[in-house]
Amino acid sequence: MALALAALAAAVALALRTPEPSVAAEGPPSIAVEATLDSCDGATADLAASCEITVDFERLSGAARYEVKFTAPKGVDLLTAPVVDGENTYTVPYVGSGTYGVRVTAFRIEKPPIP
Repeated sequence: MALALAALAAAVALALRTPEPSVAAEGPPSIAVEATLDSCDGATADLAASCEITVDFERLSGAARYEVKFTAPKGVDLLTAPVVDGENTYTVPYVGSGTYGVRVTAFRIEKPPIP
């Protein structure tokens, strides 16, 4: 089992992809994101295989909250979660080899116009 977990961790480590920040001439700012594979657990009779992934990113001024989204190799959404201050490690289902995506979205609260 230990060999299988090591192979699983290696497969996810190679497959985990972090989007690069892009430069936009105009439009919303981009967020630099770094994702690190911490560990993986193999499937048991009661639990599916999963991996612990730590996500770090730059904070944007004016952002009220953040959301992190993980996608599977074929683009299927695996997990969408709010970012809670002080917590940045997420348990993500492992669904097979391939490239996994990590995306962080910033939200700001618009103030209503004063009449």
